[in-house]
Amino acid sequence: MFILIVFLVSSCTSDAPESFSYVPADLSAVIVSDLHYMEPAGFENPIAPLSEYMPETLQTLLNQIIAEKPDVLIMTGDNTNSGKTGEFHALASFLARIKKEGIQPVIIPGNHDMHGIPQEYAELIVPLLSPLSRDKETMSYTAEAGNVIFLAMDDSSFLKGQEGKLPDSTMKWLQKQLEDANRKQRIIIFLSHYSLLSGSTEHYRIQNEDLLFLLESHGVQLCFSGHQHAQRHLVHNSLHELISSSLPSFPCLFGKLEIQGTRLQYHTESLDFEQFAPNGFAETAASLQEAHTVSQSRLYHSLLAEKISDAQTLKQAEALLNTFFSSYAKGQISLTAEDIKTNGAYPALKEALKDTNYGPWIESVLETDRYDASSFAFTYGH
Repeated sequence: MFILIVFLVSSCTSDAPESFSYVPADLSAVIVSDLHYMEPAGFENPIAPLSEYMPETLQTLLNQIIAEKPDVLIMTGDNTNSGKTGEFHALASFLARIKKEGIQPVIIPGNHDMHGIPQEYAELIVPLLSPLSRDKETMSYTAEAGNVIFLAMDDSSFLKGQEGKLPDSTMKWLQKQLEDANRKQRIIIFLSHYSLLSGSTEHYRIQNEDLLFLLESHGVQLCFSGHQHAQRHLVHNSLHELISSSLPSFPCLFGKLEIQGTRLQYHTESLDFEQFAPNGFAETAASLQEAHTVSQSRLYHSLLAEKISDAQTLKQAEALLNTFFSSYAKGQISLTAEDIKTNGAYPALKEALKDTNYGPWIESVLETDRYDASSFAFTYGH
């Protein structure tokens, strides 16, 4: 009987979730992902129209960040498009100016950054960071600001830009950093380029199968990632992952984070070209956005016109498809999914797209994107 009681008590104890205490934090941050800084290539990119104007876009971002003056700038990879020397120099100049303004950069590389020479990234970018601890095998490091510990993970250089993976030695280093942060009762924010919760192992998700359990067992409740160029908010137990969209793609979103005590709030904003763009670039940006809107409308029409013969139904289906993509770009599918699915034109839209890649994907997004990625809040430990 005594042995049975001990067994039952120990079983209940091991299954009970561990509670964590946190030192109150005070932090503001801007989060940018997939900048894909590149030199002008001489042709338009329909997906990211601002790619041809990256110096002006980067200057707009710099002006806006300086005006808002957060404590930290977070960048979650693919900061450059091809990892070329000139791209690294432009990024380094940008970060040096950020530091000069008293804003701490906490950035990680992505797979595109590793398309070039990783040693150049290490020589030009890493010295601009302020690591507490550095991993020996990758460019992963920890940083601290406002009683918050950042686990800035390099999941791209180990496989030279292909499919995110952390080597075993890095996983052991990471566990030590988590344990140290727990001892100090620090709030922890995990940064990666590849996702923890989304996509397939081969293309979008970090390949380390034990990583999620490791983070959750050490009280990590917030992760930022990129790579997918789509604003998404995923939740697993008490862990929130925010996948940030690509900045050069309209609506040019970046994230803003505030932590006061143990209360965290996140929301998105768009680059304000009208107020912060250099040398009259605001007019160019507005023209690019208008042209992008027209191009998207033509795409919606071409997708649907062959399948929907009734003019009124076609017009309604095009409007509904526009609502979907607009909400998706803003990370607000969870707010509009039911309205889209119950719209009278939705059956015609589904039928028209069922034999295309768009149809099954749209249906999947409407069912699976359940959390608002444009704004959310939670309290640590609750």
